[in-house]
Amino acid sequence: LQMLANVFQTRIETVNEPDATAYGAALLATVGAGIHSDSAAAAAALVKITKTIEPESDAYAAIYDSWRTLYPTLAPAMHRLSDHSTT
Repeated sequence: LQMLANVFQTRIETVNEPDATAYGAALLATVGAGIHSDSAAAAAALVKITKTIEPESDAYAAIYDSWRTLYPTLAPAMHRLSDHSTT
């Protein structure tokens, strides 16, 4: 996750429930049952941030600028190569 924070230059937060799909459905059920007034209130009451990862550097910015310059030139060749893939 640290690499993602660095690449996107944004904070990443993990929460107390790894099975977000089922947990989200349960949160919405609490709204439907009248336990919480809306989904924001349900999330505020039940979702806890367990870890915060801050970006450490913007070292990827220079690499990204190089990639943006190269991509238009390399993309057609890469697409042709992927068309011949045997996977």
